[in-house]
Amino acid sequence: MYNIVIIENEVDLGELLKKLLIRFCKEYVSSVKVANTFDSGIELLTNGDVDILMLDIELDKERTGFELLQQIVNHDFHLVIVTSHSGYALQSIKASAIDFLLKPVSPEDLIQTFQRINQQSISQNKFLIEQINVLKRNMISKEPKKIVLRTSEFIQIVTIKNIIRCEASSNYTTFYLTNGEKILVSKTLKEFASILLDNNFFRSHKSHMINMTHFLRFDKREGGAIIMNDLSTVPLSIRKRELFLDHLSSI
Repeated sequence: MYNIVIIENEVDLGELLKKLLIRFCKEYVSSVKVANTFDSGIELLTNGDVDILMLDIELDKERTGFELLQQIVNHDFHLVIVTSHSGYALQSIKASAIDFLLKPVSPEDLIQTFQRINQQSISQNKFLIEQINVLKRNMISKEPKKIVLRTSEFIQIVTIKNIIRCEASSNYTTFYLTNGEKILVSKTLKEFASILLDNNFFRSHKSHMINMTHFLRFDKREGGAIIMNDLSTVPLSIRKRELFLDHLSSI
């Protein structure tokens, strides 16, 4: 069971989230404390035993949740961002591999988040500050430039332009990088599509997504195949062929 701290500047939303936790996630909850200001949040995190922090990014007009985290020495907790952001900001959060909940928070999303946290090791959060820095840089640039990839053994920050392609296998995705490295992540290709398709990637097949920056040529034989700069061959589904050729002609 977890000791949970909620830092939410809107008092009613903070209390509502606490009630949802107690009602729908009681098997995971040891205690829930709520702070509604930057300073009270710092005090809870500094003086209390915290397993999970649920944090709103926008705390007040002058200070943010990012600044709060930078003032905390101990980051041995799971971070869940609770936000109303959408669009590029949401893409940036996804790219940072930090857990998040969209407002208004639904019981279903809350339960799924805690089920996921319960399967993770607390040691996976030793790179939390690096993940937060990735998130901040991505939000400033208006589109994700880096992505955080979590494997069963490590967490790695990857520059998106250095990804040649992604290949799915069931609930796993393999990333092929320009340095020859392969990274296997236990997430579906669909979960990465919303981040990468706006970064010059193309979904050529239900199991394949390519970075057009590293596209070499299109082989028309036997229905067509895509050749990448590393000379790997990527299939092109029949229903994506016309869209892909239109995309090529627009480059």
